[in-house]
Amino acid sequence: MATTATQLLRYGSIELELHAEKSAWHAETETLFCSDLHWGKEATFQRASLPVPVQSLESILNRLASLVERLRPKRVVVLGDMVHGTSSFSGTFRKTMSQFWEQRAGGSQCSWILVEGNHDRRAKTELKRWPIRIVSPPWRFEDFVCVHDPIELPEMAASQVDFLCLAGHLHPAFCMPDNREKLACFALQRNMLVFPAFSDFTGRNLIDMKVMQTVFIIRQGEIARYSFDS
Repeated sequence: MATTATQLLRYGSIELELHAEKSAWHAETETLFCSDLHWGKEATFQRASLPVPVQSLESILNRLASLVERLRPKRVVVLGDMVHGTSSFSGTFRKTMSQFWEQRAGGSQCSWILVEGNHDRRAKTELKRWPIRIVSPPWRFEDFVCVHDPIELPEMAASQVDFLCLAGHLHPAFCMPDNREKLACFALQRNMLVFPAFSDFTGRNLIDMKVMQTVFIIRQGEIARYSFDS
């Protein structure tokens, strides 16, 4: 497998650049896609006196701000679970996020769209205070149908080959035959692409190799394509 910092996924006339940063770039519409940020999860854990990684939120925000600065997207589409829940909204979290929106989110030139996920529904009142647009799945954008959970995908969209369906929620992972480590990955099944969790502070779930046809495995800042039918 050849590893690079990006892999180009071609689906019909669609070209989507998959990044080792667990995101995807659609150059034609200048759109950055990502999923499962789970902002504020550490605040939720701290309230329950559970251990959390050091600077978890700062790491996620830094990675995302770096992508926005480098690519200068017209829009960022989050495929659900932008936040972890209502309990995430501590005073420190609110202050940190206020600074992010004011200084690092791309300004007025970049719009943020959240395809509502199951964790977001718990914090909808708080999310409405942010400079984002919240849409219900399935959300159609150009040649994409965007959902959070793949089960939200309409049967019509799943059967039409001219759509590329984008989803999150599953936190897909893959183990190479010679390595038992769960590696985050993009997983492609027909015309549905499931995104890895952008946050590192989440669980990872092994994909069903009998269902997925291709995975894009992420490891140490590189991404590699692996097809099961090859």
